[in-house]
Amino acid sequence: LTTPIESGGVLGPVWDWLTEFTDEKKLQPGAALSWEQAADGLSWTFKLRQGIKFHDGVELTAEDVRFTLMEAFRRPEARSSRAGQFRKDIQDVEVLDPYTVRIRTVGPWATLPHDLSNQPGIEGIVMPKGYTQQVGWERFPEKPIGSGPWKFVRHEVGNRVEFEAVKEHRTPPKFDRLQT
Repeated sequence: LTTPIESGGVLGPVWDWLTEFTDEKKLQPGAALSWEQAADGLSWTFKLRQGIKFHDGVELTAEDVRFTLMEAFRRPEARSSRAGQFRKDIQDVEVLDPYTVRIRTVGPWATLPHDLSNQPGIEGIVMPKGYTQQVGWERFPEKPIGSGPWKFVRHEVGNRVEFEAVKEHRTPPKFDRLQT
């Protein structure tokens, strides 16, 4: 693992995305319960689920969403497939309350809820601001945490990544361990 942004595919089970696609390719709530585009088309307001916990027990809030979109994906080291688009097209992320963010865009962005889903890339994940700042970007990949249905256990370079089920997740896994 290099950085949390570059390892999103390997660590996919660790994350909750703001929105998700079902197996039937229908967009549905993820960490965000709802979203609405402003009449002028230049911002989206996302309401978050309350009670989502990162794997260290800290609650996921709008501050984490802001941190992810304004700091994580804007870092020069961020190499996700669409980090450049997000750097260029997201003007600001405003925290309206602990569970509401307004994402201001440079121009109309009709597909933003889809672009923050689990389908096109990892840009819709929500990273833990406090934990990331505590351990730093270099150490985060050694023991990454998210709020998804699987908790990172260990990584054997060139061999496997192991996860354990998070039984308290809103969509708990049907088995206890996962290896990729």
